[in-house]
Amino acid sequence: MPKNTILNNQKRVNLDQINDELQLGNQITIQFSEPIYDEAILADLDTLCKIHNSSLSIRFYGHYGTFFDCKYLEYLPSVKSLYLDCLDSVMNFRRLRYLQNMERLHIGIYKLEESDFLVWDNLYKLTELVIGDTKKNNIILHHLSNYSDLNTLFINGHIKGIDSIAECKNIKDLSLSIASKASISFINSLSNLKNLRFILGGRENLLEIKKNEIESLEIIRVRGFSSFGNTSDFRKLKRIQIEDQIQLRELVFDMDMPFLEDMKLVNCKNLSTCDGIRHLSTLNQMRIYRTDINFDKFIEQELPRKLRLFSFYSGEKKADERTREKLEQMGYREK
Repeated sequence: MPKNTILNNQKRVNLDQINDELQLGNQITIQFSEPIYDEAILADLDTLCKIHNSSLSIRFYGHYGTFFDCKYLEYLPSVKSLYLDCLDSVMNFRRLRYLQNMERLHIGIYKLEESDFLVWDNLYKLTELVIGDTKKNNIILHHLSNYSDLNTLFINGHIKGIDSIAECKNIKDLSLSIASKASISFINSLSNLKNLRFILGGRENLLEIKKNEIESLEIIRVRGFSSFGNTSDFRKLKRIQIEDQIQLRELVFDMDMPFLEDMKLVNCKNLSTCDGIRHLSTLNQMRIYRTDINFDKFIEQELPRKLRLFSFYSGEKKADERTREKLEQMGYREK
């Protein structure tokens, strides 16, 4: 497994060591939370950026009580993976448009004024783009129709022109944190989409999403989410995680889900019904934590023969001890 190494606020960098790590296939992020960098350090880093791919990331974040001046990007013309995030404000943001080699870009600047930066054509060849929320949440997304190489996209808060994502045909990994008033029907145009996440934001259901090829679905802390009545449209799912959804009361699998291997239901305190587990013929792992599901009733239904890992916790210590003992007797392991 490749290692992920973070080097924070380095006044000097060991270029040989970093080069060796990257040649081994590891990932390295060199990040600065305060302005201790200078032209010489950044020029050294650029020599590494020039010979390595996007496994080397340069990140500027924090800068608490001040701002990050994007003029320093002048010394990183070869950067391929750039993070400007967890920042309150920046200066000279338009310097970003002169970077011609970027493949991955994460933007998270609360007081960002340039709402139209996605029009810059040097960004069109990005394969990964993350746009965090801003004070006005007014970044114009219309131009995403030009981002044909994107395979990973995360949009937080911005919805102006969000339908243009439908033109990003190569997206495989999509994360959304958006208001419920925004339509998500564009997802139906993403035939290569495999991983879909809804994190925060708002949404009552997923009925806008029709039959699809999605393999992994996460619904985490989405305001107002109360129904998942079209599970049959997600028949290619291999993994599902639903977490912190207090309005969800029922989850029913009414058709065969022949690929679903891993299911997690976490902290859905009013979820009292989870039926149709027999339709999950390949389910291998199931974790149910802090729901309103009655264990004794739940366990009476037919369970998949391939189920091996099964953990069930209500948050009540004595009841959970009895449940664990019962599951062990039935041959289910916890880890």
